[in-house]
Amino acid sequence: MKSWSRIVLIVGAYPDSLASSCNKTSPISELSEILSEFLPSEICLHLLPFYPSSGDFGFAPNTLRKVRSDLGNWSDIGNLAKKRKIIIDGIYNHVGIEHEWVKSFLEKPSIISNVLFAYKGLQPNQGPLSPRGGFALREYHIEDECWCLWQTFSEAAADVRLDSVIAQKEIKNHLEVLASHGVWGVRLDALVYYAKKLDGDIRHNPGVYEKAEMVADWVYEAGLNPIAQLDCDAMGVTYFAEGKYKQIPINDFSFSTILALAFIEGSAKGLEHHLKLNTKLQRVVTLAPRTHDGILLRSEKLSDVDKAQIIKFAQRENLKVRISNGTPYELNCSAPYFYSKAVGVDNTYRAIVIALSVASFGGGHAYFYLPFLVGYMPEYSAEVQDEDPRALNRSKIPIEHINDFLKSKDGDLLADLLNVLCVVNTDNGVSHPKEIQSGKDIDSGLLVIEDKTCMLKLYVNFSNSVSTAIGVCEKEAIFTNGLTENGVLKPLSVAIVKSDEER
Repeated sequence: MKSWSRIVLIVGAYPDSLASSCNKTSPISELSEILSEFLPSEICLHLLPFYPSSGDFGFAPNTLRKVRSDLGNWSDIGNLAKKRKIIIDGIYNHVGIEHEWVKSFLEKPSIISNVLFAYKGLQPNQGPLSPRGGFALREYHIEDECWCLWQTFSEAAADVRLDSVIAQKEIKNHLEVLASHGVWGVRLDALVYYAKKLDGDIRHNPGVYEKAEMVADWVYEAGLNPIAQLDCDAMGVTYFAEGKYKQIPINDFSFSTILALAFIEGSAKGLEHHLKLNTKLQRVVTLAPRTHDGILLRSEKLSDVDKAQIIKFAQRENLKVRISNGTPYELNCSAPYFYSKAVGVDNTYRAIVIALSVASFGGGHAYFYLPFLVGYMPEYSAEVQDEDPRALNRSKIPIEHINDFLKSKDGDLLADLLNVLCVVNTDNGVSHPKEIQSGKDIDSGLLVIEDKTCMLKLYVNFSNSVSTAIGVCEKEAIFTNGLTENGVLKPLSVAIVKSDEER
């Protein structure tokens, strides 16, 4: 069994993240080359779906055996894995609507219905609601019979029975292929939907724990490491709660919103409280300032007050709030664009530096989406025609933006910061105790996180207007973008210093 103990930072990127006119190499190879220019090799890459797909931005795979020919091939994946640890999505809850299993179902459903969740004679309203709106069951008329097919997310994919021998064989084969190409880990996508119940909720149905652990065991048996798409809310922490499974990282889906609120308020109080609660979970929690979908609002860890405040800000700034089944689901703007509205355009990358630092010190692992890392704001440059608001965050980054960024002061700042953050090997307090505190009164924008194992201390000033004295001068910092010789941390600045015992 491999260990996550040396994975600190994870960068997520689509294989075709870059808008390039270069035809000399595959998009996957080009991405690998660009990342090598500014990402230390210690940083892990989550390569988002590269399979032939029916939609959902690659998350409706028509096969797990092939790499999309316009993106590259398995050799490109193997070469990438030689440069850094990579994580690949294990999309096992469903397959694309053009998958051979679904095609067989649409021709003669009785033959393949035991592989898919297919029901003869039911109506869509006899099943649960999809998390993206509407019913999860969709109606098909085949051979003069009415069938319903369980499609949790969209018409582009159909859900799979994981107790099917056929499905199990396909999943195990996929894991063997990943292992043979040097892949490090597998992100278990949509695992809370593994078990189904017609009269139940769409998530967390009886049998889901067993199925999740079954798939995790297959990942381990293939010599790979699982990471779970789970929120660290009251239900999420009940998965993988014992034994070897407890080291499987889960996510803090509310972190992106809590962090955004800290910038709006210029105060670290709410963030301090949030991070302290996480340390009590005794789980490895991954913190992401944003995901490939946006800033999430659907976590049960978010209070109604938090949601109302960020939605009010979003509406004031004309930012898109995605609604699902009458409930706010996410903000589909890019996080840098959101930060530019909260702290001003000129301070956008200062906010990104803060987000990178807090995510790295405050959790088990930090997860950064590539466009966020390089400060790309598609709102200012991309023409997104897709009706799905999530398409904005899949906008390709112009290669000119990458090159200009790497030559800029912000690019130099990122390089220095990443080299320091790679030292911060945290795991949410399980073996790396932390002290987290915020300032009082006029210094309420100050957040201090000390990692007692790495012997490093992070100071962050979330205030957009007030400087704060921290008692450490500039020459004592191993990284800073705003600490003075007199020990004053400027607004929207970061300082990383050695702990008192080390100085």
